[in-house]
Amino acid sequence: TRLQRDVRASLDDTRAPTLDKVVFIVSDGTGETAKLVMSKLLVQYSDFGVPTVKVFGQVTKQEQLNDIMQQAGTFEKDQFLIFCTLVDPVLCDLMEQMAKTLDIRKINLMTDLLKSVGDWLGSSARGIPGDDMLGGPLKTQSAVNANFFKMAEAVQFVQQHISGLNQQDWPQADVVIVGLGRSGTEVVATYLGQLGIRAACLSISPGEPVPRELFLMPPEKVVVLSMELEALVQRRKNQLLELERRRAPSFFEGGYADRERIEFEAEFMSDLVRKNPEWRGPIDCTYRAVNECCSAVIRELRI
Repeated sequence: TRLQRDVRASLDDTRAPTLDKVVFIVSDGTGETAKLVMSKLLVQYSDFGVPTVKVFGQVTKQEQLNDIMQQAGTFEKDQFLIFCTLVDPVLCDLMEQMAKTLDIRKINLMTDLLKSVGDWLGSSARGIPGDDMLGGPLKTQSAVNANFFKMAEAVQFVQQHISGLNQQDWPQADVVIVGLGRSGTEVVATYLGQLGIRAACLSISPGEPVPRELFLMPPEKVVVLSMELEALVQRRKNQLLELERRRAPSFFEGGYADRERIEFEAEFMSDLVRKNPEWRGPIDCTYRAVNECCSAVIRELRI
């Protein structure tokens, strides 16, 4: 049977396509290999938008390929791409012929790879779909693939929502990490992304309004980080010294590392936490390593 489904936002169906491009993924197996590679590729072009992606799996008959190519023929050449992992020589030749006849842009990921590996081994490929070879020397595990996709998506989410960016997307986050500047919000969010947790982060400052979006978040998804005053003072001084050594410009306000200024910020943060008692934390990161801070966050989130 043919497996077909729309896959959005680099193969994640939680977000609608934003790019006027269409990709057909065609495989004589489940399509997991092609999905994995296409996801990695699309991440590199995420700034240009998200194409519509359709997956056709278990394509093992000429009739199935004919049906797919008929659909493909309805798109304009510059709008459309077929990305496939066919290994059956008959289907590969048929795909090649039909793509040329219909003037369709096509990439068969396996063709050159099989030829190169075959030349290296001094043998010819058997042309058997990967799903039929699960008993072979290399086995794929769907759980591993799923975890990889989750991690890659979470890392990308963190990159796009660091330091208060794209606040309109916060409802999609698993957690929003808040705290004073240099209390560890960014590094904790980045580490959480590597664990597959979609984290956004925000540094709180009395001189800037607290985003309305923060108060619209489910309070159990807001986690507060804190740090002892002396440690925070020293971290900010170290940051300014590092910028000076690198002769890099500093965009921090005067008094950024002054004890009195940081005391005032801490009081502001404490007052904010008191007004939002359902937020999680505060988690004191003074003497915790990054992984320990993340473990504490995960405990607060109960995930």
